[in-house]
Amino acid sequence: MTQIGSMKDDREKSLFNIDVGRRLFLCREAMGKKQNQLAEEFCMSNPSWTAYEAGRNTLPPRIAIQIKARYGFTTDWLYAGDMTGMLPIIRESLEQVIDRERSNTVDDENGGTLPRNKVFPGK
Repeated sequence: MTQIGSMKDDREKSLFNIDVGRRLFLCREAMGKKQNQLAEEFCMSNPSWTAYEAGRNTLPPRIAIQIKARYGFTTDWLYAGDMTGMLPIIRESLEQVIDRERSNTVDDENGGTLPRNKVFPGK
């Protein structure tokens, strides 16, 4: 029998992984890289990288540290969404991607967002 605390912990971990995966996606977009390029660079399979971006797996700290060392996206950003420690040029490139992503989505009735092309096909 599953305990309520365990279910809450699993849900929080899942939401955390989704948030980290989304930020990882934004970093990759800001770098102008494809998933397979970063998977190769960080010595993992493409499905492993995809699972991190999709929030199915937890991004290991060693990978987050390598991303910081190579590209300047801080572990504070990856794990907590805090941009304050990033170099301005890196923060600006990330903000451009975030703005572009926001302009490509619309709010749904549940407080989330949907890709604009799913709501307005052909636009």
